[in-house]
Amino acid sequence: MHKVLWSCTLSDDELVASRGTGVFAGGNSLRPWDLMLRAAGMVSAPVTIAAPNLTLEQLRSAPRNVTADPVSPARYDALLRSADVVVVPMQSCDDRSSGQGTMLAAMALGKPLVVNDAPGVRNYVRDGETGVVIPRDDPAALVASLCRLLRDEPLRTRLGAAAEREVRQRFMLPHYVERVLGLMDTLSIRRAAAPPSLDRSRERALARTRD
Repeated sequence: MHKVLWSCTLSDDELVASRGTGVFAGGNSLRPWDLMLRAAGMVSAPVTIAAPNLTLEQLRSAPRNVTADPVSPARYDALLRSADVVVVPMQSCDDRSSGQGTMLAAMALGKPLVVNDAPGVRNYVRDGETGVVIPRDDPAALVASLCRLLRDEPLRTRLGAAAEREVRQRFMLPHYVERVLGLMDTLSIRRAAAPPSLDRSRERALARTRD
């Protein structure tokens, strides 16, 4: 098995953030929504949860400051762009990683990120530098991190700017293509045998990296 780090899937035109309007959390894979809902009720800011797999009981018990619904992909991206803070809550699962798409999109948009210390997270997020990594299954840590970020605009700005730089330097599509092609080289797959379309993809990726 060979690991290849993921990339941000937002296009350049989509990487335009807007003014923050509270906390955003979203996704549908390995998300502990009970944890998020407990924490949300202890912060003063509005919290938006975009997920298709919330149970009826979770929706009924959601705190008053929480808006929770499934949304379209376009709406999902719009909510990301307009958040003050983005949370990617992760379940205690040690045999699978998830959440990379939302993490990298939030970071690329310059949003301060809070994420549980789940498998794969530290491949993308440096705690205290490009985001905040908290223990799993710890609502108190989540609340403390959210309250700190919401009241400290300079901290949000610093983390968001560092996160954006990190993604643009390491986790855009051209970087992903280079990692895949580099893995192919280490596996002794001859580049000359690759289809022309793959060679063209490499050239486009390298051109974008140099821009």
